[in-house]
Amino acid sequence: MATKAIYTKIGKTYYRVNQDCSNPNSIFKISGTHSQMSLNPSIRQVDSNIWINPISLDNVKTNMEEYNEMLDYLTNNKITEIPNIQNRYLLYMDYSVFNERGTEVNHNVVTKEIEAADVFYPLGVNMDSELIYKQVKALNTELSFVTKSCTPMGIMRDTSTDMYTLKINDIIIYQDLVHSSSYCDKHYSARENCYACGSRTINSQIQNMKKIYSTYDNGLIIAAVEVPYIPRKMVINLHMAIDNTIVVYDNSSITDILVENLYLKKYEEEMQGRIPDGEKYPTADGSTTEVNGKYDYYARVNDDTVGALRVVEDDLIGDNYDKNTMIHQSMVTKDIPDIQINEYVKYFSVSVMHKCVRLYGGTATTVF
Repeated sequence: MATKAIYTKIGKTYYRVNQDCSNPNSIFKISGTHSQMSLNPSIRQVDSNIWINPISLDNVKTNMEEYNEMLDYLTNNKITEIPNIQNRYLLYMDYSVFNERGTEVNHNVVTKEIEAADVFYPLGVNMDSELIYKQVKALNTELSFVTKSCTPMGIMRDTSTDMYTLKINDIIIYQDLVHSSSYCDKHYSARENCYACGSRTINSQIQNMKKIYSTYDNGLIIAAVEVPYIPRKMVINLHMAIDNTIVVYDNSSITDILVENLYLKKYEEEMQGRIPDGEKYPTADGSTTEVNGKYDYYARVNDDTVGALRVVEDDLIGDNYDKNTMIHQSMVTKDIPDIQINEYVKYFSVSVMHKCVRLYGGTATTVF
């Protein structure tokens, strides 16, 4: 029976997401990326609505394309293990407040744990007239927090003519590498409270998390807003999608690759520098570093070269395999990674002669 699994790619690393694999029952509906800010002077509050859709239909990959890319990556890079990652996300917002002279008077960060819902994202119709979609994460949350005053307690000043600029520097989404959703120590006291940028409290929250999205890294600039006061409170309504989910129908296809890679890695380590049974020459090690004054290697040659060996499939064994005229493909790939079946190679063993200089009565004699 097939076992469904959810994977995600962060940077160049694949992770298996620890989550329920049921089919989504809703559709992602954000049309594009935009933001909207409004002011409420009576309570000195700034309300902001931000919609982020990083998916472009011009270059988006289907689930099958991303699945095949993952298989190729695992196979070609001989990956033997895929780490787990949790279905738990943290919103991290970095913002600044500037005075009328352009001086930064506040630079704080605020965080909040958010829920991610699996949803459908329609991709349209393909060349076979088949309607297709992919599965993405939808993040919808409200972040509400009280800002910190830049005026020390007890100091009085007239702020009636002041103008301030509020700028959101970065919105980052982190995904948890370690803790499950039931993990009890989640820094509840720090949620939706402002801390100075670089605070140890905030750094401790994200130390076991992986950054999966950043508006700054993606070149997305959120328009600043001018206000005649330092906001007492900010309310951010965020709606966005994360497009890095890969749905695998049968997880055994991934497991089989990992097991095979583990076997091949173990086999290569065991056969390093040895001549396998039934072979005349040793397995290539991809190195020209001399050992005890010698090194060996395989090189491409013509079929009429003396000592040429025809490259054959690894499963050609028994009486069909002639070790004097043939060699298995896996025996030479470390020296010639792109070697093909029915090409010819030759095994070379080289003795390295070191040059030295001896002095005889003031006369230099070169000895090889």
